[in-house]
Order: sequence, then structure tokens, then C-alpha cells
Amino acid sequence: MEDADGHEIARIDGNIVHHTYDMVAPDKTRIAKVHLNWATIRDEYCIEVVKQDFNPLLVLAFAVAMDHVEHPDRTPVPKEAKIIGKLFGR
Repeated sequence: MEDADGHEIARIDGNIVHHTYDMVAPDKTRIAKVHLNWATIRDEYCIEVVKQDFNPLLVLAFAVAMDHVEHPDRTPVPKEAKIIGKLFGR
């Protein structure tokens, strides 16, 4: 992962195919841990942000992007999100 200037801000260490990986900063400190809970009907991820000064939305966005790469045939917005959007007038 790079910032707008092209500087590396995070790297993945682990098994992306099994959805069990760490996001690691260039100084080798762990930013976040991501893993897929296998005992669920639908995919459910556990995302633990370890480095508190790192933007958690970047961690979440990366996990969503990796899931989309793995499953490109899924609908981009789940039905539940559309219902929540309607409740909030969106």
C-alpha cells in the first residue's frame, strides 16, 4: 500500500488466499491483523487494528478490496447495506 506520493505505508505479511494476514509498516511494526472466520454462513472478517495512529479505514478498505479480488462475482453492495441506506435516506 502506498500513499499519494508513492511512498510505501504498509505491506502484507501472511496468506492472502486463506485471508489470514498482517498489515505491516515499513519499520516492521504490525499495523493490523486480518483473518476470515471460517465457521460462519457468510464471510465474516475479524480486523484488529494494532497501531492506533494508522487510519483504520485504510485497513478496512484493503480487506474489502482483497475480498473483492478473491470473489469478483459478488454484488458490490450487499442487500443489507441497501436497506440501511434507505433507513438513513440514502
